Amino acid sequence: MPLSFTHRPDGSLIVYGMNQGPIAEVIGSRVRRISNTNPQCSGIAWSPDYQRLLGDFGGFQNVCSTHTFQVVARFKASGSFEFDPSGQWLYGGDSSHLSVWSAKDGKQLFALDYCKP
Repeated sequence: MPLSFTHRPDGSLIVYGMNQGPIAEVIGSRVRRISNTNPQCSGIAWSPDYQRLLGDFGGFQNVCSTHTFQVVARFKASGSFEFDPSGQWLYGGDSSHLSVWSAKDGKQLFALDYCKP
C-alpha cells in the first residue's frame, strides 16, 4: 500500500494510506495506530501549522483536528476552499460565489455573489 507522511511542528508524523486517510501517528520512536478514522476528516487541505485538516464531506466543509481526527468546525458551502497563510480563515467558493469563513468555529465572515462578464 502506498503511504504518505505529514510532518507536524511538534515533531510528530501522521502516516496516510492511499485512499484511506490517516492510519498512524509517529511520536519519537513510538507508533500509535489510528483506527476507526472519522470519514468526515479525510482532508484535502492542511492548515499552515498542520494542526487542522480541511475536507469536503456531504456538501459540508469540515475542519478536523490532526490530533483527534474529530470535526472542530463545519460549514455548508460548495466549491474548493483553502486556509489563509495565518490559518485563521478559510477562503474559496465556486464559479459564482466567493466566501471567507472562520477556521476556528465555521462562521461565515464574508460572502460575495458575482456574475461572469
